[in-house]
Amino acid sequence: PFDDGGAGGGWGILLGLGASSNQITGNDISLNLNPNLATNEFTFGIWDGAAGQTGGPSNNNVINGNTIHNVGIGIILDPGTGNVVSGNQITDNAFSGIYHFGDTGTQVTFNSFLRNHASGIQVRWGATNIVVTGNCFQNNGVSPLTYSYTGDSDTARGAIRIADDTDPNTSILYSTTGTQMHDNNFAGDLPYGVEDDSSASTLTDHAAEFNWWGCPTGANTGICDSTLGNVDFTPFLSAPSDTPPCSCTTN
Repeated sequence: PFDDGGAGGGWGILLGLGASSNQITGNDISLNLNPNLATNEFTFGIWDGAAGQTGGPSNNNVINGNTIHNVGIGIILDPGTGNVVSGNQITDNAFSGIYHFGDTGTQVTFNSFLRNHASGIQVRWGATNIVVTGNCFQNNGVSPLTYSYTGDSDTARGAIRIADDTDPNTSILYSTTGTQMHDNNFAGDLPYGVEDDSSASTLTDHAAEFNWWGCPTGANTGICDSTLGNVDFTPFLSAPSDTPPCSCTTN
């Protein structure tokens, strides 16, 4: 555990730019000394490739088998390639379980994303070819927070949000493409299982076939999780996949 003193910033583990080929395994990372998440907008469990550090991108790091909970963002991934996030419990974080900040080719596999207040995963700032396979997403986005010291309010996004971003200083647009989401279990994520706010022009830019959406009839039906934007969700699974670490039912 770590404590940011209520200042709303800090991290449990920091990998500066250029910190490559590390393995972070078997840790329990939390803010349990300061559990009021409404004061922790900018706390990170693991920051891989911290912006502002020197040495180039952080590549080929493995984040495996950790429990990351009760922080602002569970894992933030700055530009880098070949990183793997696998087998983690990422739960009850204020903003997002994982925030992809322009990384490329990250493998996100066999994790549980439960009750993250705004979103399970955010794929942003030109992140490309992110692969999300064999994960469990349940009850993400159900209780977005308003932060007490800034007054900023999060917007509920659900399990996975994909978006482009424009740098306010340079006006450069960072286009996010190539997200692949397969063999995951979704249930009870609000308002969406997958929300695509990017300018991607084809369904294959952000593919989400062969997922379980929380009921047998597929996304956007009945009590199943919904999708928004250019998301290809067919064909879908009519029963939970046995690959993810939990079966995700809305019962």
